[in-house]
Amino acid sequence: MRPFQLLPAITIFISLEILGVAGYWDCNGTLILYENVRAAVDFAFSCSPGSFYEYPSIYRSQPPWPGLGQLREFPITASGKLWQGSFFSSLLYIAYYILATQDTSYCQVFATEGLGYECTHILG
Repeated sequence: MRPFQLLPAITIFISLEILGVAGYWDCNGTLILYENVRAAVDFAFSCSPGSFYEYPSIYRSQPPWPGLGQLREFPITASGKLWQGSFFSSLLYIAYYILATQDTSYCQVFATEGLGYECTHILG
């Protein structure tokens, strides 16, 4: 490989490495893996907006900028389990919410603890 060909190859390798390891969200020491968030996003977008699937319902949110696409807000647990279960058990254990587009090009995780806060996304 010639030296001028090396730089694009390194750039592609780094890009693939970043895509392969999407990281996690740190919510004051509680880690929520990207795989868990992705699974929750897939599940939420398989349900109808405004549907009531246990607690709470999934609903559409206004995108923060034009052209972003549909946003949905829905709960997730730190263990990656979704909000399946009885109404009352869900009320007790849901401590995190996701606001995301279907392809996760826009994705934020929020904790409900205290007054609530946005979790920090850390790339892997």
